[in-house]
Amino acid sequence: MVLQPVPRAPSGETVWPKSCLYAPKRPLWHLPQLRDALSRFYAKQCGAKTKERNTQIIATTLITGGLPGFIWGWFHVPDCRSPVAEMGECLLAFGLPWATMLVTLAAFVLLRKYLPKDKTTVLTSVFAAASISCYYWYRIPSLVGYGLFPQDGRLVDLTQALPLWSILAVQVAAVAFFGWWLVLRNPASSVWAFRPPFEVKKK
Repeated sequence: MVLQPVPRAPSGETVWPKSCLYAPKRPLWHLPQLRDALSRFYAKQCGAKTKERNTQIIATTLITGGLPGFIWGWFHVPDCRSPVAEMGECLLAFGLPWATMLVTLAAFVLLRKYLPKDKTTVLTSVFAAASISCYYWYRIPSLVGYGLFPQDGRLVDLTQALPLWSILAVQVAAVAFFGWWLVLRNPASSVWAFRPPFEVKKK
């Protein structure tokens, strides 16, 4: 049985019946409607993946570049003591962390743009180390009463028991550790990070 095309459509295009999908003499790709449908489908899928990938890039850039500045600004805002915060306190609480976040974010974007591509991983590691080091630089003293604002975040008051130099030593040690751990260390490749090769069955 030879399949015949339906007479031309008003647009001038030859329309093939559905049974042509199973006709061995008519390649599937040559069906105009199916080709257009597949093209639209793959374009939609590629567009969704591109949009998702762009969203991931933006989120990664914001977190990596902006987090050090946000943490720095957060620890420079005192707790509100009054039941109702005034406008100036609200502006300081929200404005300073976001402003300093934009500063470090701009620095990260500019450095990533002008540094060689092979230095991007090192740059990301440096900013990650800066984020966590900045957090513990301010968090450790505040736990024992040596913070920028002694009553904010204090767990126990050890200002009479511990000298200031001991807190500074812990801060420096924390920064050195995270700098080594995230930037300088060259970890060995983990076995679980690689997929084992597939076994080739011999005939």
